[in-house]
Amino acid sequence: MKDETDQRLEEFAEIIKKTKSNNKQRRKAMAEFWQLLVNHRFIPNFRRKLWHNHGQKLGESFDECWNDALGKTALEITEKIDKYNPEIGTVWSWFCFLLEKRFID
Repeated sequence: MKDETDQRLEEFAEIIKKTKSNNKQRRKAMAEFWQLLVNHRFIPNFRRKLWHNHGQKLGESFDECWNDALGKTALEITEKIDKYNPEIGTVWSWFCFLLEKRFID
């Protein structure tokens, strides 16, 4: 079941998909989209999961890897947002899938 944040993320994804690249409305929607994602209530839990699964091996470089993975995930989602399909999963699940992949890279 989708909560309010998931619904808003989907709405922004649809706005972004419907507007042309480099359009002011698209940039504004993308900025709000990212604010919702990086401030999602499950970010701390997901970060702990990555720390538990991979972080202990990384030690002090965990934060650097986390930030790098966030940047790569942001770029990938920005480039592929037009392919997002809400019937496959939520924006949050897509984000987590990509973030973990980028984190392990």
